[in-house]
Amino acid sequence: MSAARGDRIEDVMVDEKPQTVLEQCLRRAGLRKGMRVAGFVAQWARSQRELGVGRSVDDHADWWKENRATWFRRQAEFRQAFPEHATPDALLAMPPPISVGDDDEAIMAACLSAQPLA
Repeated sequence: MSAARGDRIEDVMVDEKPQTVLEQCLRRAGLRKGMRVAGFVAQWARSQRELGVGRSVDDHADWWKENRATWFRRQAEFRQAFPEHATPDALLAMPPPISVGDDDEAIMAACLSAQPLA
């Protein structure tokens, strides 16, 4: 059974080069896993605001009060999509910068609109 028009990533994103972290996640990991990876990046950005850059997966899991194993599974999906990065830190360091004073909605918007690394 073929997907209806608009249900495939190719139908949604017509640009040759992905422009946002969200688009990059979708292109690299597909729709379902790409959304999970984008969610992981957004959660990482939110906890990074409180914890600072360079913290471990354990620190982020503790901050979110979530199971450590869940975070390692999410990190594994992230690494499958972005094998050149161990964590989202490098993606989040790109413009637009996320300042400590931003609210949660601004962090999510900035995270998902940041330019991906080449």
